[in-house]
Amino acid sequence: MNSIHIHTMVNSDTLHLPELQPFIGKSVEIFVLETPTTSAAIESLETFLGGRANRPQMEAAELQALRSDDRFARFWPFLDSLSPDALDVDAIVKWRAESPT
Repeated sequence: MNSIHIHTMVNSDTLHLPELQPFIGKSVEIFVLETPTTSAAIESLETFLGGRANRPQMEAAELQALRSDDRFARFWPFLDSLSPDALDVDAIVKWRAESPT
């Protein structure tokens, strides 16, 4: 069973949703859920990081151990890109709070 999730603004009783093309001719179930409108999204460092905002950064030795373990080979490009300033979480939280969803 395939499913999709579409976020859109309903401007009329006729919707144009190109994302539904793969479902043409098939029996489907459609749900419409109104999303609450707020002037600003409620976002914090804790919600952005899933409650791990105060988690200490990994030590260089820990990163090197993961980098040299073949079980984690698929994560090596990510591990190689890690640095204390690689991700500006505060800027992302601010941008998400200011965006109109």
